[in-house]
Amino acid sequence: MSVQGAEKLVTKTYNYLFFYNPEKHAFNFFGIDLVRNQGWFWEPGVNQVYLNILLYLEGFVFKRGKWMIPLIVFAIITTYSTTGIFLMIIILFFIFIKYIKRNPIIYIFLGILIIYPLYYLAKSNIENKSIENVSSVNKRIFDLVQPLSIAAENPISGIGLDIEHFQKYRSEYHLSDETQSLLTTETTEKGSTNSVTFLIAATGFPMSLFLLYCLFQQNLFTYRKGIFMTIIIISVFSEPLLLRPFFLILIVSGMYSFFNRFTK
Repeated sequence: MSVQGAEKLVTKTYNYLFFYNPEKHAFNFFGIDLVRNQGWFWEPGVNQVYLNILLYLEGFVFKRGKWMIPLIVFAIITTYSTTGIFLMIIILFFIFIKYIKRNPIIYIFLGILIIYPLYYLAKSNIENKSIENVSSVNKRIFDLVQPLSIAAENPISGIGLDIEHFQKYRSEYHLSDETQSLLTTETTEKGSTNSVTFLIAATGFPMSLFLLYCLFQQNLFTYRKGIFMTIIIISVFSEPLLLRPFFLILIVSGMYSFFNRFTK
């Protein structure tokens, strides 16, 4: 069964257990074209976010069994996401840091053995994106710069949260010649992959800064909060997730803590 996403990317589903894009394979394994693992989501980059959150929970909170972490690591690698692998390495470092301190030589050696192939996997991923679609990296840079420029012209209230209005507005919006000379992409009708800059453009600086403050003040995941927030911040800068239910719950929890100070 085919499913059509917001950007008209056709994917297929296997008995509704997971989705995959048959037209794009990540790498060839002994003659078998392997597709990227995108789970229940519209792209693998979103799947890796929740897998890394699961890795954080398993490593620091649940600690249910010795096989869970290797399985989660394997699942993250199959997303073939550079950001996902980068986050995974950070989390694994903090999970095993006490063991590294006890046996530094052994764990540093094992770390090199693991990181070395992952480095080439990530490098190959970046090179493939550059070869197949030069605009992949450029669009991320464009999604960082253009919404901030839009926000600078609408600093108080932004242009609204309606995604269709935002797409239409940005398709007709052109950056200054000086700024545009540094970018390859001139304009786009697609939504922003950077949900932080989208929020700033949509709601203006005052409201967006308050909501981001509430996100940092979330109190649902407090154990090793710095590690958890690293996952969240990098994720919302690279995927359109900030206004999705899970992330909104984090914002609401921080908002509750903020207003609770004035009601005691």
